[in-house]
Amino acid sequence: MSRIRRVFDSVRPLNRDAIARVQQIMRDQFPDLEQRDIDKVPELLENSVKHRFRSILYMAENARCRVCGFALASHGTDQNFCYLDYISTAKKTTGGDIGGAL
Repeated sequence: MSRIRRVFDSVRPLNRDAIARVQQIMRDQFPDLEQRDIDKVPELLENSVKHRFRSILYMAENARCRVCGFALASHGTDQNFCYLDYISTAKKTTGGDIGGAL
């Protein structure tokens, strides 16, 4: 059983831990992705004015509150569109419809 929740910031310890897990999934699943792009995920959530997009992070968690997948999107509020930047599940978690749910 999984649940999907939206993460708004990295202030709460629960969110910080979950974002760190998302960053690890990004490292594992996107090996060509530069580390600086992975490191800026918390900043994207907290500083939408600087990046001109509102970043939206959804994560799927299992019953133990362990992140097993995520989707990161950029919402252009002034242009009324949304771009899916990344969507992935953790290694060995594929095929469980988590990506479809996200």
